[in-house]
Amino acid sequence: MAKIEAKYLTKVYKNGTYALKNCSFSVNSGEFLVIVGESGSGKSTLLKVIAGTEPLSAGELYIDGILSDNIPVKKRDVSMVFQEYVLYPHMTVFDNLATPLKLLGEDEKSIYDRVMDTLRIFGLEIAADVKPKNLSGGEQQRVALAKTLLKRSKLVLFDEPMSNVDEKSRWEYCKALMKMKKLLPESTFIYVTHNTREALSLADRIAVMQDGVILQIAHTDFLTNHFEHLSVMELLGAVTNVEEGEYNGEDFVFGGLPLEENPELIDYSKLSAGQKVIRVQSNVNDVDFHFFDEFENSLSISSKELKLSGNLEENVLNFANIKVELNDEYLIRLLRRPNMVDVVMSAEKFSKIPVSDCFSLVFSVEKNGGNYILLKTNDNCFILSEKTNLQKGEKIRLYYRINDLILYDGNNRLTCHYSLHRKIKIKIHDADKGMFELLGKRIKLGKPIPKNAKYAKITKKAFEISHKKGKCNVRILDCLDEEFINGKKLIHVHVKESDEYLSFLADESVGCFGKNKVWLNITPKEISFV
Repeated sequence: MAKIEAKYLTKVYKNGTYALKNCSFSVNSGEFLVIVGESGSGKSTLLKVIAGTEPLSAGELYIDGILSDNIPVKKRDVSMVFQEYVLYPHMTVFDNLATPLKLLGEDEKSIYDRVMDTLRIFGLEIAADVKPKNLSGGEQQRVALAKTLLKRSKLVLFDEPMSNVDEKSRWEYCKALMKMKKLLPESTFIYVTHNTREALSLADRIAVMQDGVILQIAHTDFLTNHFEHLSVMELLGAVTNVEEGEYNGEDFVFGGLPLEENPELIDYSKLSAGQKVIRVQSNVNDVDFHFFDEFENSLSISSKELKLSGNLEENVLNFANIKVELNDEYLIRLLRRPNMVDVVMSAEKFSKIPVSDCFSLVFSVEKNGGNYILLKTNDNCFILSEKTNLQKGEKIRLYYRINDLILYDGNNRLTCHYSLHRKIKIKIHDADKGMFELLGKRIKLGKPIPKNAKYAKITKKAFEISHKKGKCNVRILDCLDEEFINGKKLIHVHVKESDEYLSFLADESVGCFGKNKVWLNITPKEISFV
């Protein structure tokens, strides 16, 4: 069995192009996840990162709870199926399957029995003595599947295996693949494709990617009824008709006429009178129309997250009539600590059983939609992708890890992925003359500084990350990670003469990965001390 957990995966090529941007997701053991996206969306790069054949620029990938950096590629127990068939052209189908078993030292009878049993599963026993060039594209791909089945890896990755075959062969392959999954129930399958029909027919869950970002990930039957963004509908080929209108404060109006009945599951807190809205007709689900705002975000009650109002008093977070004590590990991840905050919880991170360092919330069931339940607490609702027998009016208690909370101040995110190091050690030489040492640089301010000062605070005015070398500068040795936050980049870097990484806010245009030479420019007169 293989469980995958990805945290903030980022891949930047030497030319500065982003293939992956802060991708976070999890795949359960034995699950069949299909990743859908257009060419260049990053889906194949993501697959290679999981296989270990493509290094990450930043982020963490865990396989069965072990950081992938600590697992050599040869020991990951991964099989890959590619667009190309990867068959030995001079060997028969039988020998293509038997050769790896011979190298493992298995006896001839065992090899013969295993290979022929596997070929029968895929309807290829009559092709045992045939060479690959005499097979159709679909048959060659089924041979590749048979090789993978023989290996019985705990993680199987598919990189658009059906891109080069005709439609009939594609569906024969899909049937063979589903048969293979039943024979390997504990193996985890991750399948990449741009073909929506493949995704909908194969997947337990679908992840939709665009420009290196995972837009949405959900169970197949749930996703096709709850699109978080118009782009997800478009990428799944679900759009048949688009119509623009407005919300007049009471009704949705299209073509000058209000709808006879307003749609269900709309989050009216996202709407204001006179606001433009988009109505999109779907062709892949039970819901006829989906509604989006002018920025193409869904107007439905969120299936992605729950947002609640709260206040922060020192290290205690108050919200939903509970008090949660934030530990030092969490507090050091906050950019600021305003009193009033919005508390955001990811829907997929709720648990029905207690987990470590968690709190719990009690929800009332507002609706059971078959493949989802609408939950409510403190007048706030969200949709949970869950098949259950719970009915309207019943209660459910859910648990959530404290460290997974995200705090916002309005639209500005306060919680960072990693601990913030926002001050730099200094060494004072002459406090009265303002002479001190910072990151190996001797600096003279010409005015007194506090004699008990130990650190320089990292502020935007005093420290700037740039590709241009300033008068007072330090070379950045290594970019460890970066996150896109509030229209800026928060960059965690190793700097010359510093024992620990430092965290700086920079413009989104600043690139620290690849071939870029990056400098930390210092404006001494703007430095403040603590």
